Amino acid sequence: MLLRKAEITSFVIVLTTLIVGVKLYPQLPEQMAAHWNILGQVDGYIPKKNAVFLPLILIAIATFILTIIPRFEKRFRANIQSFRNYYDGFIIIFDLFLVLIYLQTLIWNLGITISFSFTMPIFLGILWLYLGFLLEKTKINRFCGIRTPWTMQSETVWHKTHLIAGKLFKLAGLISGIGIIFPRLSFFFALVPIFGILAYIIIYSYQEYQQEKQHSV
Repeated sequence: MLLRKAEITSFVIVLTTLIVGVKLYPQLPEQMAAHWNILGQVDGYIPKKNAVFLPLILIAIATFILTIIPRFEKRFRANIQSFRNYYDGFIIIFDLFLVLIYLQTLIWNLGITISFSFTMPIFLGILWLYLGFLLEKTKINRFCGIRTPWTMQSETVWHKTHLIAGKLFKLAGLISGIGIIFPRLSFFFALVPIFGILAYIIIYSYQEYQQEKQHSV
């Protein structure tokens, strides 16, 4: 089975990050800062071996899962192919998102303390923005998108839900970027809108499904 370009790119990203981690390993402290609170302050340390290699294992597993899942889709295979380029792009964006967090952690422990309160709104903003484009292109399937009981029963409800979800995720990406102006509130700008959007989308899909049922009677 031939690998897609996105899968090869993801493999290169993970491998390159592993090489960087191994190269920097001798210079890193034995106990590394590995967790920051919402104000960007360190509140957790773990042994160097865990901090350097465990995230790489998790990134590799996440990449593998994202690349392998579409291969098991049979019922909606044609639908997947229609937005597969956007999905492949998401795999790369998601890998870069995780890798940038990992690299910033290494850099922080080398003494270059760039605040996560500054970078995370940017990282998450780009992720939300791209998800917006992906959601707008996604057609009904069993593994990617807003899979509520109501979107999965109606292609029309799926289409309407994903169009509005795409626009809202793009808006969330822009709102997240505003967080760099307010460092103490940056995580709220990046995350709170997403919870509101998800709640709204679930309700929206239910209402659209109920309206469709009424019209079909």
